Amino acid sequence: MSESEVNQQDTWARTSIFLATAVRGGYSPSFRRATRQLEAWCAEVGIPFDTQEVVEAPIDAARDVLAAAYLTAKTPAGGPFSHCLMIDAGVGFSVETIQKLLLADVPFTAAAVPLRRYNLDKIAADGQVAGGSTFAVKLTQKTRETGRPTLASKGGATFMEVDGIGAALICVRREVFLRVFESHPELQHAEGFGYFLPTLMTADGESHATLMRTALQTLRREQDPTTRLRIIEDALSVDPRLFDRTGEDIAFCTRWRRMHTDATPAEIWLLVDAPLIHEGHGYFTGNFSDQLTGS
Repeated sequence: MSESEVNQQDTWARTSIFLATAVRGGYSPSFRRATRQLEAWCAEVGIPFDTQEVVEAPIDAARDVLAAAYLTAKTPAGGPFSHCLMIDAGVGFSVETIQKLLLADVPFTAAAVPLRRYNLDKIAADGQVAGGSTFAVKLTQKTRETGRPTLASKGGATFMEVDGIGAALICVRREVFLRVFESHPELQHAEGFGYFLPTLMTADGESHATLMRTALQTLRREQDPTTRLRIIEDALSVDPRLFDRTGEDIAFCTRWRRMHTDATPAEIWLLVDAPLIHEGHGYFTGNFSDQLTGS
């Protein structure tokens, strides 16, 4: 048995998968086919597998419920599931893609699902539809500045570090949700916890609500009247129109990334080579690796 086969067997022995799915408008044929194949593979190699769906709910609420369900779910042996595989019901994928995400052996991996629209400018420039897909991916600041992505081999596959990713296909371990929970107690509410919460956010990841909360906390500690007045004036001068409306999935990624330190990394690794399908009002295919051609 080769070293890679030994590593794979060791990974599968430590893996259990909780498939969490937000359903809007039903299940696509490619999703149903992919999940049947994934469940059959898990049974073949002995990986505990369970599923949870939330149907026709607002997407941020659905993902919050799914995250909470994952954290409380138990495997047949009575322990927690190691990985939450969050995949939307319109996404078609291969078992090989999921295997690569698991073998990377990091807390947060993802694959870029093509949006249900094409990049018409790229199609016109290239003269072909292939490679014309668009993806909800927020590149790291370093990549934006240099034009060169940070690539790394993980588990034998090539991954790219990103700051944010649409949550149509993400693979996260428990520590991701738990660290977000511990770092953002203000997101707790009567119905649960706002892991996924749309927000107003600056380019560097500072939310409007965070700025206001920080100002209020500083104000409570400050006694000097002049300084208190300045804090109030500074807070009131922040114009929400300067902030971008950020989706619940990118906002979740931003909260996670802001916890990054050398001692406790909070990274997001995107699988570069992942051919995927996104069905809905159309049938869209794409592979993020096409975006890196010539880079």
